[in-house]
Amino acid sequence: MPERTRGISGRVLRGQVCAIILAFEKRKTIGRVVRAIRDRYKNLEVLVVDDGSSDKTSLVALRAGAHVIRLLENRGPMYALRIGFSYCLERGYEVCLL
Repeated sequence: MPERTRGISGRVLRGQVCAIILAFEKRKTIGRVVRAIRDRYKNLEVLVVDDGSSDKTSLVALRAGAHVIRLLENRGPMYALRIGFSYCLERGYEVCLL
């Protein structure tokens, strides 16, 4: 039976669910955000797409428990979003949250 996660609306989300977080220069806040999501939604994978940050955004997100894709240069939020969706499609996620 697939794992279930209760969403903000109270509805039960079935199957694999991934939260995509786009980040640029967010070293100071990304760890707290990732931990809050992981604490609240136990069966949710958290993916951080680091859009070319020069600070330690990727490292902080990884230490907080997120999967991280680090882009080497800033390409903008739409490009980062496409990368996040591609990641979810390749891994068979049924639901992707932003």
